[in-house]
Amino acid sequence: MGHGADHRRTGSRSRGGGVEPGEGLRRKPRGLRGALRQRRRGRADQRRRPSGLPARRSRIPRRSGGGSRGVGGPSRVGRAEAPGLRRRNGAHRQDALAGAVTDEAGLEVWRGGVNTWECDEMGHMNVRFYVARAMEGIAGLAGALGLEGAFKPNAEATLLVKDQHIRFIREVRPGAALHMTAGVIEIAESEARFLLLLIHSATGGIAASFQTVVVHATARDERPFAWSDRTRGLAEGLMAEAPAAAAPRSLLPTAVEARASLAEAESLRLARSGAGAFGPGDCDVFGRMRPEIFIGRVSDSVPGLARVFGGTTGADPSARVGGAVLEYRLLHLGWPRAGDRFELRSGLAGVDRRARRVVHWLLDPATGEPWGSAEAIAVSLDLETRKILPLDEAEEARLREAVTPGLSL
Repeated sequence: MGHGADHRRTGSRSRGGGVEPGEGLRRKPRGLRGALRQRRRGRADQRRRPSGLPARRSRIPRRSGGGSRGVGGPSRVGRAEAPGLRRRNGAHRQDALAGAVTDEAGLEVWRGGVNTWECDEMGHMNVRFYVARAMEGIAGLAGALGLEGAFKPNAEATLLVKDQHIRFIREVRPGAALHMTAGVIEIAESEARFLLLLIHSATGGIAASFQTVVVHATARDERPFAWSDRTRGLAEGLMAEAPAAAAPRSLLPTAVEARASLAEAESLRLARSGAGAFGPGDCDVFGRMRPEIFIGRVSDSVPGLARVFGGTTGADPSARVGGAVLEYRLLHLGWPRAGDRFELRSGLAGVDRRARRVVHWLLDPATGEPWGSAEAIAVSLDLETRKILPLDEAEEARLREAVTPGLSL
């Protein structure tokens, strides 16, 4: 779906950016159903032949020194625009409903529903709860990779989220029944890219897709170290590729050079959209900010930004207008702890008749360094029809005047 956004990136790796394609990563794009069969056969072979997969543990390095509102969820868009899903024989169903699920959906890692209190004033589940579910899914996938205790308080090793792309495909409303499947897209020495699909259990339609780069690191001081041979072997049985209907569209997960800083925010005159401090309830068992808190703070800032970045349309002045996001990309550049303060700076990076590209920098006001950087594709939403509302020419022209040239992650 074209949103008129500028997706140019530098070719380098950032401190928090994605894994550069081709840099030592092993891809194995095959259907998960077949992969799971192979994995089960491998388990049977292991029972017959005790040699099985290598069981050598990776060495944990020694410590060196001790230690939404507004944009709150998806809208029903793009159902007929995406290519058909891949059939088991490799052919493509061009007439497939975008977001439909085939038998290649993968390993189920989460199942549940949606509470009313998890939904915002737009009437759909807030973005922070998408990420919270994704983190539960990652814990489930970690277990399948032999990392059962990765998120326990006494863990020696854990998984840190480095880069997360989210595509919202179908709205999630109160009372919806959902489940999540997962697989491994690629794996490097100490990083991996996971695929998670949040699925409407009643229809099989994909609600959202997540491509998340994680780092295998020491739990206390966040130092990366290599995956064990056992985990690599288990990952081979869980390799996956995103269905075309759930792949990134406007925000590609390519490597970027993060430029966020307080000094740069001042130079660009980015709006001060949020500020505060992280509390104990915002942190995980290791004392670090939970990933969903970042996107939640961005969501909390949206009502104050609506006056600047849109939220009304001249095309239908009688419509009851809200907002939604179609895609998000979030880079985690640092891990604040309870008591750390934050300042959120936001700017408009691009606009067209249909959508707006908004960038948010989560900054440490004490040092000026970034905690994280996010980019979103936002739209106006008719809250009655649940359809995207295009901007009229006057509103589009007004928003173009508010664009910050060169603004990016």
